[in-house]
Amino acid sequence: MRIMTLLLAPLLIMGCAGTTTPRQTCVKPLPDGVSLDSLADSTVPAAFTTGDIDWQHGKLTLTVYSETLYDTASINHMTVGDTLVYESKPMSVSTIERRGGAVIINGDVENGGACLTPNSGGTYRATTFDDYSVYTVKGKRSVVLARDFVLLDCGYNPTDPVRTVRHDHKAYLDTLPDYRHQFSPGDTKVRFAHGEVKEISRRWTP
Repeated sequence: MRIMTLLLAPLLIMGCAGTTTPRQTCVKPLPDGVSLDSLADSTVPAAFTTGDIDWQHGKLTLTVYSETLYDTASINHMTVGDTLVYESKPMSVSTIERRGGAVIINGDVENGGACLTPNSGGTYRATTFDDYSVYTVKGKRSVVLARDFVLLDCGYNPTDPVRTVRHDHKAYLDTLPDYRHQFSPGDTKVRFAHGEVKEISRRWTP
């Protein structure tokens, strides 16, 4: 009998372990791959004003950002009780809803929760009010403007054609109203090639 009891003990332990609550997980954003020390060949969200451009020396001082993205599999497997890192802070997940492909956490942004929107490349995009992406500040840098850099600037309305500015960038920017002198990560992407700014693209946002 003693031998039989010893043989059954491990099975009883395994059975108890199988009925315990599943381990809670922490769902974190994907590594952004953005490094201020290696902007040589990359495209990043950025913020600056026209006053940050040193035309005499061909330099631009900007703040670099990264967009908050999550792996689709991690979001699909997320359950109540898990923790979601959103806007760089941990959020305990109490409710999960799916609306038209979006994943709504804790009643959506207006209720102190979060919204995750399907994105390309097998990812979800962290969003806030008006479908704006959530961005993280990476830091500030002074970078070189390539002599042939291109400015792709949106119009004043969503249907306006994009303006391609290849020359006389300062003259063009000086004609814009004051509020258009601001470039934000929500509408601006800066593309680098060989360490120099080759393209600044601003898309229309409401």
